[in-house]
Amino acid sequence: MFLLFESFGFSRKQKMAIAMSVIRERRKKSQKEFSTIIDVSEATYKSIERAEHNISFETIDRIYSKFSDDEVLKMVF
Repeated sequence: MFLLFESFGFSRKQKMAIAMSVIRERRKKSQKEFSTIIDVSEATYKSIERAEHNISFETIDRIYSKFSDDEVLKMVF
């Protein structure tokens, strides 16, 4: 996955979007369920997965604290 991130030159937003999608799919959660886990609205979560949203530090902190052990997220931070 690291090679994928680096070879396509993704922005941090795009890397976060990919990481969140991978983490969510591994846990077999819907976008609605996952938005509840990280305490954001479903619309906000969908925009994170589309790399269209400026993520607040508070949201980044919640994401990192809940999934800090996930290898995919470590590639973003």
